[in-house]
Amino acid sequence: MENKKVKVTVDGKEREMSYEEIILEAAKQSGMSPYSIATKIIQEVGSKGSDSVSGKYPGYEGYYNFYNYAASDGGSPIAKGLEYAKNGTSSMTRGEKE
Repeated sequence: MENKKVKVTVDGKEREMSYEEIILEAAKQSGMSPYSIATKIIQEVGSKGSDSVSGKYPGYEGYYNFYNYAASDGGSPIAKGLEYAKNGTSSMTRGEKE
């Protein structure tokens, strides 16, 4: 994530931001500490990241799931988490089988 910029939408406008800027914006909007956000990201995906935060996972290009929401064991946890990031739900939460 260091020294990398990605395209994001903030307040309805597409911008290119660094991860540091994204974390600060998320802290501003949520009222959370940017340190808490960064710590949780490292706890979930490690300091080098994972496929869930690459933005390049097949079928989920441009989607990121830094907190691994809805990712679970079995099948493809990364795909389940990215499906949640994309749709707000996953096959696991709908009770469907892969």
